[in-house]
Amino acid sequence: MPGCASCPPIDPHLQTISHFSDYMIPLSKAVEVVVDEIPLDSKDDEIFAEVLKRSGDPELLKPFDGYVLMAKIVEEFGSRTGVILLCSPDGKEGIIEDVTCTTRPDTSRPTGSPCVYMLDVRKICAAP
Repeated sequence: MPGCASCPPIDPHLQTISHFSDYMIPLSKAVEVVVDEIPLDSKDDEIFAEVLKRSGDPELLKPFDGYVLMAKIVEEFGSRTGVILLCSPDGKEGIIEDVTCTTRPDTSRPTGSPCVYMLDVRKICAAP
C-alpha cells in the first residue's frame, strides 16, 4: 500500500529469500537428476556444469548471477542427494539451503547466518 505510514517496513533479506525461492525449485530438481551420475566428490562448478548440460537450460543458473551458489553431493542410507547453498554476493551470509530430496527449499537463513552447510541431510531425507 503506497504511503502506508503504519505498515511495517519490508525486510530486504526476506525479499531476497522470496525472490530466490521459486528459482531454487527447478535448480534442486536438476541437481537431484545428476547426483547419481557424477562422482560423489564433485565440486560446485562440476555439479553445476553437469546440471546445465543435462537440463538443456542455459538460463537455469542465471537468476543466481552475482551471488555465491554452492552444491555438494551427500550419500546417506545408500542413496545420494544434493545440497544447494545460496549465499550473499560477498559469500559471508547464507540465504537459502536446500536438500534435493525434498520439493520446496528446506530453509531460509536469518540475517547474519554464515555461508556454511548447516542442514542435517539424514534427518531431512528420512522424513516421510
